[in-house]
This record gives sequence, C-alpha cells and structure tokens, in this order.
Amino acid sequence: MSQFQASNTLTFGNANAPHQVWAVLNLGCSDTRDWFNAHFDALEKAVAAGRVQLHIQFWSKQKVPLVSGNVANAYIDYHDPQAALAYTKAVFADQDALKAAPDVRAYLEQTYGVTRNPQAELVDAQVAEAIAAAGITSVPTIVYDGQLYFDETLAKLPEF
Repeated sequence: MSQFQASNTLTFGNANAPHQVWAVLNLGCSDTRDWFNAHFDALEKAVAAGRVQLHIQFWSKQKVPLVSGNVANAYIDYHDPQAALAYTKAVFADQDALKAAPDVRAYLEQTYGVTRNPQAELVDAQVAEAIAAAGITSVPTIVYDGQLYFDETLAKLPEF
C-alpha cells in the first residue's frame, strides 16, 4: 500500500502475514494510550508469531487536546522502528507529564533524548493524505484487514 512508506510508517512483521493491521495513533490522545496499553502486548505477540503485519502511523490531528501529541509525533524516528516503539511506550506511560509540560519540545528532548524529525511536516502531510483517503476521522483507529474500527467499534475488533 502506498500510504505505508518507511519515511512515515513503523512497520513490524512479515509482509506475507495473513492479517494486515494499520494503527492510527496520536501520542497525546488518552483514548489512544488506553487502547495501546490494553492491546499492544497481544498485537506484538501476533506479529512475532507471524499472524500480523503491523503498520503504525501517527496522525497529528488538528484538535486542541492533541496539541502536545502532535508535537511528540514529530519526534518519531522512522529510521529506527524499535527505538520509535520504545519512545512510543515511554510517552504513553508518562502522557500526563507530556500534556502538562509548558514547553513540550524541551520536555521531549530532555526526558527522552530525542530530536525532532527534520521531515516532520512532510510525514504529517503524507499521513494526513492517507488518513483522508481511508475515511478515518478519529484516533485511535485500527484498520484490520481493510475494516475500520474506531470509537465504540474498537470493542468489536477481532483477536490478533
């Protein structure tokens, strides 16, 4: 799929896995954090077992409660998916501090030792285009084998 480029997507698992999962997340979204914390272990196990190929994209949705997450999204290192995943887990674990930080950039750089992706604006544009084309309107949204799950329908997401 063209929306999954190494420059804007974290991809894990075998391309020939029987199931494709696209996770659209925002690092400042409490609902995203809650979904991630509740389901990511099972998803990781499915990837390791070869049942799922996972694509993660971070949507900088223009919504006031997501401003700190939008800034944090710009620090994803797509060249090192494992480091990016560790960063994602750490930010979700301490999301309240992220949201409370008076200077989000300084907080991220000092707390996690990360640097802003120099292609952040391009990544945001590419991800926004893919999300618009897919008809996605909220975070988190999980696309499982082409079927969108979001808001209340997340509870109906098949087992990984």
